[in-house]
Amino acid sequence: MTEPKDRWDKADILLRAVTPVVVAVSLLVWNSQRTTQQTSSTMTEIAVGILSEEAPVGEIDPLRDWAISVLQNPSSPPVLTEEAAQQLKFENIGWLKPNTDGSMIRMLELVDELKRSIDEPNATPRSPGDDSK
Repeated sequence: MTEPKDRWDKADILLRAVTPVVVAVSLLVWNSQRTTQQTSSTMTEIAVGILSEEAPVGEIDPLRDWAISVLQNPSSPPVLTEEAAQQLKFENIGWLKPNTDGSMIRMLELVDELKRSIDEPNATPRSPGDDSK
């Protein structure tokens, strides 16, 4: 006949059962936070690119309004309005095009610097064109 399990044996069995669940939940939370941070960074990049374009004089620009809303709250970006979506559909976004000399626009360098400052908040700012890390 076997002896009844004492409290330590029961605790060991319980910990063995609970540990994988705790690890899985922790990984889900971490992954969710990382995804939110990456989304925020990407949305900020898009918004800065849109705002780097010359603003139309005397016109309401729904895409610029959306970009400003993104910068005001990058962790929870607003839904793209129908007007802004139509504007994207029919207009060319110049900041995504290469310059005539083949290099990308200066705005992409600024966006990279912004992303770097989000990822490494205590990093020293680099000058444009400085590829050293």
